[in-house]
Amino acid sequence: MELAPIFHGGTGSHSEEKDQPKVRPSRYESGTLNTPGIAGLSAGIDEVMKRGVETIFEHEWMLTKYSLDKLSDIDGVTVFGPDLNVERLAVIPFIIDGTDVQEIAMIFDQHYQVALRGGLHCAPLAHETIGTIEGGTLRASFGLYNTLEEIDQWLGMIKEIKEGLVG
Repeated sequence: MELAPIFHGGTGSHSEEKDQPKVRPSRYESGTLNTPGIAGLSAGIDEVMKRGVETIFEHEWMLTKYSLDKLSDIDGVTVFGPDLNVERLAVIPFIIDGTDVQEIAMIFDQHYQVALRGGLHCAPLAHETIGTIEGGTLRASFGLYNTLEEIDQWLGMIKEIKEGLVG
């Protein structure tokens, strides 16, 4: 007898698929257990309690708004998500027009030692909605310990990669 889940979501190791895998145990596991995340949870909670959620959000929003503003000045870069003045979390999905997101993610990793995620991000229906189902997007995120100087370096990397690949 098959179990019928009440809620559906995520596709685990098959992130490019819309439906859960048919085979067990993958059918019932929407991802790999995040053991390091579990181990660090207590320290993370302590840090958030010490700094305060509002302070953390204000810093991340400042970095995000700055990034979105600067990205809008780079021709050939398309950013997805709310308008510039709508508060959002520090996650920016984008593409460099005319390039492959996986190739760009690899360049960031190997050439700059910067981790960006490329692809469908375990959310193919979201990518279907925004029109990026064929290749996905790059996804950058910022945190409490990032600085404006690092954002400027990252923006310079985007410009350099764009110039090198599409002119």
